[in-house]
Amino acid sequence: MVDLETVLTYLTLISVPVGIFYYIMTLNNTRKNQQQQLETRQAHLFMTLYETARSREFRRQYYALTMQQTWNSYEEYLEKYGPTSNMDVFSDHGALIEYFDGIGVLLKKDLVDLEMVKELLFTMIVKTWEKLGPVIIEARKIDVARSELYKNFEYLYNEVTK
Repeated sequence: MVDLETVLTYLTLISVPVGIFYYIMTLNNTRKNQQQQLETRQAHLFMTLYETARSREFRRQYYALTMQQTWNSYEEYLEKYGPTSNMDVFSDHGALIEYFDGIGVLLKKDLVDLEMVKELLFTMIVKTWEKLGPVIIEARKIDVARSELYKNFEYLYNEVTK
């Protein structure tokens, strides 16, 4: 016959691995839930960014820049589209640049996924940087106080074109 002390010893021996197993399962489920929440937040953030890129105003600014506006040098850019000659267009360019600069910050901080950005915004990023990048780089050279001007946009461009 089995006495009570033996039964309690076996129950203790069984309960420790069961408790450990339960703890591990709980940790795994918590980790999976946290990962899903992170992915959901990233997707939500990205879709908010994408909604901006889909807006009529953003598209108008982007298409005007890439299809209608031309210049051959930094000086010509300033003559045609600089702050003293055409504040509306200059502001539109600033809005585009700062939008992509912001995405660059989010990408650096690993808050948006590079592949999602590439899939949905690749062409806009590349065309905008290739059009305005030389102007930005020249502005950095002319004014050393602006040496970091829109570095995050440049970072974004470099990352999506790797």
